[in-house]
Amino acid sequence: MSEVFADRRVFITGGSSGIGKALAGLLLDQGAHVCIAARGQARLDEALTDLRPRLAGPTQRLTSVALDVGDREAVEQAVPTILDALGGRVDLLINNAGITCPAAVLDTPPELYDAIMRVNYFGTVHVTRALLPSMIDAGRGQIAIVSSLAGMIGIYGYSAYSASKFALVGFAECLRQDLLAHGIGVSVAFPPDTDTPMLADENRIKPAQTQAIAGNVKVLSPEFVARSILVGLGKGRHWIIPGFGSKFSCFMARRFPALTRWTLDAQLRRFERKQLARGR
Repeated sequence: MSEVFADRRVFITGGSSGIGKALAGLLLDQGAHVCIAARGQARLDEALTDLRPRLAGPTQRLTSVALDVGDREAVEQAVPTILDALGGRVDLLINNAGITCPAAVLDTPPELYDAIMRVNYFGTVHVTRALLPSMIDAGRGQIAIVSSLAGMIGIYGYSAYSASKFALVGFAECLRQDLLAHGIGVSVAFPPDTDTPMLADENRIKPAQTQAIAGNVKVLSPEFVARSILVGLGKGRHWIIPGFGSKFSCFMARRFPALTRWTLDAQLRRFERKQLARGR
């Protein structure tokens, strides 16, 4: 992986923390030029301060742009700024921005369904469509879309989040064929729970049922997930699944969906029986 991304121009959404920030650091280590995006300039400034020591050379570019990816007009207007920050082109686009708020279906307000789809799904669509013409003109490039293990396996509490992440997989499958003739690769990453600020916030409000099902899954570090994504991108893989546990879960969900649902349902029923017993 050491030489794959040298001198590549990379734009990362959701780059101020978590997986996005870890990706930025690893890419800088390799000599890539990186522009990170997030909604808050203050958090971007903090991230830039943390990332600057990772610069591998004096000519490397490390910049940021404050951007709400769910705002299509704002994304389109930001394109010249992004291209200028990266020296006129984007070689690798990493769509990583995402939000979540786990809750049962009827406990999830309609506006939250809208907000999660707006950022997670439409944010990826807006950024991809906005930057795609410049990549097509160059006749090369890669697009990475960070979905989630919840984009392959749906569980209690993630009806809004999972729907947005499943939608990304469908978008990526179609996009891959759209771009075959243009020399642009498309990859989808399926990280499991990762030790990020988003997970910390999520755990404070996560339904007990969700915790009972997902709580035994090993939480991966952002650095491990980011390294796995870059290795997969370097090898041109369409699907990138970090960690053995995630690979096993995806294998079971794809090959044995009924068994996977039975297992998840059994975990939920076991939790409910314990709750009922405690209530007595």
